[in-house]
This record gives sequence, C-alpha cells and structure tokens, in this order.
Amino acid sequence: MLKLETTDSSDQAKETLDSSSKFQDQYVQTNLSGDSGKSDKSAGKVLKVADAGPGAEAPEAEATEKEESAEQQTQGDDPINALLKADPESLSKNMRSLQGLVENFAKADDRPKALEQYRGAIDKNIKQNDDDFQALNEKWKTEAPLLKPKFEAEAKRIGETQEVLNKVASTIPEAEQPRMKEIVHLWSRGDKNSPELKSALEKELGQTPGLLKAVKDSYAANTQAPTVEKVQEMQTAIAQAAEDRVASRMIYAELLAAGGDEPAAKRMMMQGMAIQMDVPLEQVEELMKRQQPKDK
Repeated sequence: MLKLETTDSSDQAKETLDSSSKFQDQYVQTNLSGDSGKSDKSAGKVLKVADAGPGAEAPEAEATEKEESAEQQTQGDDPINALLKADPESLSKNMRSLQGLVENFAKADDRPKALEQYRGAIDKNIKQNDDDFQALNEKWKTEAPLLKPKFEAEAKRIGETQEVLNKVASTIPEAEQPRMKEIVHLWSRGDKNSPELKSALEKELGQTPGLLKAVKDSYAANTQAPTVEKVQEMQTAIAQAAEDRVASRMIYAELLAAGGDEPAAKRMMMQGMAIQMDVPLEQVEELMKRQQPKDK
C-alpha cells in the first residue's frame, strides 16, 4: 500500500501551541514535517506532495545524499574538529564566531596562553547563545497564543486533504506506486516544469480517479499555510539555539582542557549535559560545590 506523508503533525503541533512553557530551556521536540528532526532516509517509500515548491532547485534525493555525505565526514570527530570542518554557511551567527575563535586557538603553540587570550570572547559567545535562546522562548510564549487559531485552521485543512489523498492513493496498484511517486514529485516542482511537462504529468495523474484533485488540494493546503510555516520557523530557530547552547559548551570544555583548566572544563561539560537533560544550570553549580572537597 502506498504510504503518504503529510507535512503536518496536527495533534503534536497543537500540543506545542498549548504548552509553550515546555520550550523553556530545552530542546524543541515538535516538528511540523512529521519527522521529529530525523533525516528521512526512507523518503523513497513515501509519496510527498509538497516536497518541492516553484523555487525548488533539486530533487530531494540529491539533498539527502549531500546530508549523508556531510554526516559521514564528521563521524568520529571530536567537537573541535567537527566545528573546524563545518561549512560556515551551515552554522548560526554565534557558531560561526566560535569557529573563528577555535581556529585561532588551534593555531597556537602555547595552549594555556591561547586560552587566556580567547577566554573572554568565548565566555561572551556562550552567554550570547543563552541570551538568544531565552529571547526566542520569550517571543514564542508571547506569539503562540495569537498564532493558535489560524494555525489550527491551516493544520486541519492539511490533515483533511492528506486523508483524502491517502484514501485515493490506496487504490493505486503496488507495481505502479514507484512511478506514481516520481510523477507526484515532479509535478510538485511547479513552475520549474514546462507547460508541456505539467500537462503530461497531470494526464498521468488523471488516470487514477480522484488522484489529480487530491494531489492539488493537498499541495495547496501545504503550500498556502503561512501560520504553519511561521510556527515551524520559530520552532526551528529555538531548536537551533538550544543545540548551539550545548555544542558551544562541549567545544569550550575541550578548549579548557587543552589549556590546562580541568575544573572549568568539567563544569562546562556538565552544563552541556544538564541542558540536554533539561536540568537547571544552577544545579550544576551546586553539584560542583559539593564535589570540591572530594577533588582536593
């Protein structure tokens, strides 16, 4: 049976809007594309209607291959090497700044001296990550209640059109499913297709009763949902900020250890772990104080 993936997870996203406090000082778990932030390596098994808009540059398969290639290149790297190898364009502003500081630190022969030289700048970078995360959360808590009505209406339409599309697609013979997936993907490229190609694709889709209309309705619902898109952008920004808070601390811990400040390295590593586990940073400081006599 042909599986069709909606670009919305209505119940999960609705819960997100109902409980904005859950975003405070933690990773954002809700993902409106329905993949919870995981790379979709099974994309070939799913018929998606809104993969490529009018401005799409390349098929999803190519993007997936690039992501997997980048993933393989950084596998096994420690945090510092992973940051140094990262494409600056793929990093947030704060992480690009940290990348420059780490590059300078890595070139230094005297690591303790380099640590003292760049320590203040890295401390500011860590604080900026925290401040940005806090600001994004405050913005979310303010705007989420205002976005909720329109978001729910758009999400409902997406869900309803997806349900119809799923029903129609279930009538397609299994042997025809791979070809139909490709046709739908090509059709979703919109204005990048010539009028002749668009006509040919729609003729093919029209061979299955109700499929062309279902595809068009689902595509329209997914691509004409500005509030859903805004919520997704806000969630992505919060998730990236949360990730930066952890990554910057793990990298700083490596620099501190290389510079000879093991206690500070331990504190920074514990802070990164605490953020991942949604533990207040104040508790890390309390734990460090309790451990001090044992370390002497």
